[in-house]
Amino acid sequence: MVQFVNLQIEAKEAVAEVKPTQSYDFYFKYYNGGYFQRNLYLFIVEFKVDVDGEGWEAYVSPTLDFMFPNETRIGRVRVVASARPSNYANITLQGRLRDIYGTWHYRNFTFKVKSAPYHSFDIKVDNIFIKAKQEEIYRVPIKIINYGNYEERFLINPFYVPPGWKVSFSQSPVIIPPNGEYTIDLFFVTPHEKFFIQERTFTIMVEISAMEATPKIVSIIVSMDGFHLTLGQTVAVISSMPSLLLLIFVGIIIYRKNVPYTYLPKPWKEERKELDKLKPIERKKLLKEMKEEWKSAKYFCKDWYRYEKEIERLRRLRNKKQRHLEEKIMKEWRDSWIEAYKVWKEECNKIREEYERGKRKLKEIYEKAKKYGIDLPPLPKISYPPEPKKPAKPKVPEYKLNEEKGILIEPDEIVIERILLPLKKNKMLAKRDIIKIKEMSKEIIEKMKASFNAIERKFEEEEKKRKWKIKR
Repeated sequence: MVQFVNLQIEAKEAVAEVKPTQSYDFYFKYYNGGYFQRNLYLFIVEFKVDVDGEGWEAYVSPTLDFMFPNETRIGRVRVVASARPSNYANITLQGRLRDIYGTWHYRNFTFKVKSAPYHSFDIKVDNIFIKAKQEEIYRVPIKIINYGNYEERFLINPFYVPPGWKVSFSQSPVIIPPNGEYTIDLFFVTPHEKFFIQERTFTIMVEISAMEATPKIVSIIVSMDGFHLTLGQTVAVISSMPSLLLLIFVGIIIYRKNVPYTYLPKPWKEERKELDKLKPIERKKLLKEMKEEWKSAKYFCKDWYRYEKEIERLRRLRNKKQRHLEEKIMKEWRDSWIEAYKVWKEECNKIREEYERGKRKLKEIYEKAKKYGIDLPPLPKISYPPEPKKPAKPKVPEYKLNEEKGILIEPDEIVIERILLPLKKNKMLAKRDIIKIKEMSKEIIEKMKASFNAIERKFEEEEKKRKWKIKR
């Protein structure tokens, strides 16, 4: 049945394939398909889109338009795919046209999109840090999730294994459907490294790859520490236990012999005859007093021995720290002037060499000219840049030992800093002195060359005069 007003929507392309993260534009034309075609007034046209599919978005242009009854317009629907869209989606374009009487005329058009093949996966490991022991077997679950829209075949291979370690997998390869996941187990065996390991870290790297997707690498960090004996070492230790006990016993005896208070005499043994003469009650009382005095003397000797050992240790520590502080201050003192002094010596040697060179050349000229009765004029005096001042040697603060309290007293840090500060300042000023010495040396050499050149010219002029007189 022919209608007075009828909205029509047509499109040449209604189906498309879109790659993830990309977009596609559908173009459509819309017009009035009714028999009323006279341009007496404008129609109002509105459009909107509805998306049926995950990971897809669509936009229509225009959303509002005005057109005459006999006019045809072009619109556009842009479809955008996310990184992981669904395989298919329906994009429904909903349009309506309003006539002069306020009546709405509806028309829908459906576009279909298909996701292009894409390959994407992820890896999850619950625990990438393993606290391990030597010669043990450990298992690490690794979950592989296929986010692509194709069935994938995944290969699991060791990328890096520490030398001597053994690694295996529960399954490789594995086939995972779209949006599926699979958990494989990584097994590794830690070898015997050494008898004692103090917090050593190892890394196992596993590569998981698919046919089209970019390979990914999982790192497992294994930390080992503590003591460990192999079966052979354990048997050897058990078999040598009597020898070890004997060595420990001998060591204890040697230690006790080297301790002075071990030889403290027991008076009740030395006075046994005198004690036997006493009555039992008196002997028992006196024996008790002797033992208490002996224990008191032993504890005193023991404490004194420990005190002497501690004082000896503090003396060694004091000497070590004093030597270190003295080396530190003396180094700063030498650095504050030695460079400038070396440069001064080098420049003085240059000046002396240049002076000797000019002197030899002048003597050669004089040897040729003395037959004409020409006397050797006085030579220019040699001069040097002033020698850089050497700062006074600083007094090194001392570490003091309070032997009564057993305390090492360190020098004040502020005092040390006051000593080092001018030395560091002199070190900076020495750079300026070096530049100054080089400039003065260059100026002295130029003046000396000019003086020798002037004397040579005088020789030549005097020699010409004497020759001319002889010819006359």
